[in-house]
Amino acid sequence: MTAEEILDIAVDVERKAAVIYRLLYDRFKDDIMARYLFYSLSLEEERHAKFIEAEKKMLKTIPHVFGGLNVDASSLLDTLKKMETLETYIKENPITLERAINVALTIEEELVENKYADLIEIRSPSLKKIFGELTAKSDHVERLDIAAKKIGVKIPVNKFKYARTDCKVENSELISVGKGEER
Repeated sequence: MTAEEILDIAVDVERKAAVIYRLLYDRFKDDIMARYLFYSLSLEEERHAKFIEAEKKMLKTIPHVFGGLNVDASSLLDTLKKMETLETYIKENPITLERAINVALTIEEELVENKYADLIEIRSPSLKKIFGELTAKSDHVERLDIAAKKIGVKIPVNKFKYARTDCKVENSELISVGKGEER
């Protein structure tokens, strides 16, 4: 994929995360903390998408920056598909606040941030800067952890630093495992 195609997919991923967070915001009408958390996350994901778009416009004014870069970004496409599955799941199923927080953590840690971290390894300094900015400034995981602790939600972790085992998307299906150490 070209750098421009990668950035287009990244915008779609950020916007999909915003849609999911807005769905979760709508689900918890009686919980002010949850509504605030998911609303603020949705706004931040929209800001991320706008940041990527602005960087893309700026970089397009200097075409040689993109050069002939051709990168395999299939993991980012997989991320977008998995997020579409999560969106459908949330639309069609009841969801507890505990599950919603786990879904959000899955988005932040397993789906989006890890894929961007992989893309930081790209040799293009311009793309490296963009994805580095997106991963460096995010406090979403910490905020979700704080919210989980405030409501008494135990968040299991597996061998990865923050990856969840109780809410993974595999083969386009949301599965529940529920094993792992607690944070």
